[in-house]
Amino acid sequence: MLSIWLKPIFYLIQYSKNMVGFSYTDDYGFWVNISYYTHSDPDMPAITLLPMIHLGEEAYYDEIKHEMWCHDSVYLEGCYVPAVKGLYLLHRIIGFRSKLKLQAGKRSLWRNWQKEKLSSGHDALQERVREFSCDCGECYSLQLRQVRADLHRWHALKALKTIPFWNKICFPFIILAALIAAPFLNLRTLLFEEDDSEEDPDQDEDHWLERLILPFKKFVLEDRDLFLRTVLAEEIIEDKNKGKSLCIKYGEKHMKALSETLLKDFGYELSEQRSVLAVAKNKSQDLSELDTGYGIAYDKLWNLEEKQNDTPEFWEGPFNITPKNITYENPPSPAVISRKYTAAMYDHEHGYEQNKVSVDETVISYKNAAKEAA
Repeated sequence: MLSIWLKPIFYLIQYSKNMVGFSYTDDYGFWVNISYYTHSDPDMPAITLLPMIHLGEEAYYDEIKHEMWCHDSVYLEGCYVPAVKGLYLLHRIIGFRSKLKLQAGKRSLWRNWQKEKLSSGHDALQERVREFSCDCGECYSLQLRQVRADLHRWHALKALKTIPFWNKICFPFIILAALIAAPFLNLRTLLFEEDDSEEDPDQDEDHWLERLILPFKKFVLEDRDLFLRTVLAEEIIEDKNKGKSLCIKYGEKHMKALSETLLKDFGYELSEQRSVLAVAKNKSQDLSELDTGYGIAYDKLWNLEEKQNDTPEFWEGPFNITPKNITYENPPSPAVISRKYTAAMYDHEHGYEQNKVSVDETVISYKNAAKEAA
């Protein structure tokens, strides 16, 4: 019975234990697979899927951050939620109990958080260009286009209207129950705990709590999947993204739907996957002999194959990427170091030119589906 009541917590923090191809568990912990997709047409952008979880190891978030900076554009999650402070407090309590870091970072619960405008997302998605460079701006200069590819307030309120009234009334009590249980939950233990329940599976599936959560699960997964796939479909065929490298930094549960879009609708191929340890089974376990996947993106970002202006010596770059000034013991020579990222293009059974019409039709079909859902 207790396991039934704890299920809403897992839906709220969007964790998945058995997402085939994008995550798995072993004796060391919970792993996610960063996935790289390429296309036979060199004009099609290379795409990387970065599976995210709300609570994880600090080194895992550093690895994802460095991998993100290896691309030209990143598409981020950030769904509008009315009870955002309650959900954040839930994550924070479980993170403190489990000794894990929060994906959202630490925010003050006592200050007023900036409210999103009612019309946010009506005309365009939130977008900005982040820059990171040295003090002089000549040694290195990185730029990253960030797009919030998630339900803004204008979109979210439309989707929330489809949730039945009684489900909305019960939602605050679900959050309250989760907050009461949160101090007693260790995510490291729950992720690797085997379910020994002997309850009837059919009875569990029809439990009233499952039916209560179902509309919220549709909002969190299906509505956001459709929105993200629509945004991605439009971005893939944009002229400004030809030959670029794009990455999607999104919840791990959404990766399967994105992968199907890339493989089936646009003719991409999975060229590579690599594993990164997101949650260690035990905080104190020795990982020195384990290939955790940490540091690979850092090396890829700063160990550049080509340097401009005949840089006289090899320079590994700063230790970490943070939006603040950094001092160096051995400053790099004042040469502009460019970022050039290429991916091997694989031959596809059907060329992009032959499927160009179907690609355009795919975008239109996504738009129509989004309009029908709205």
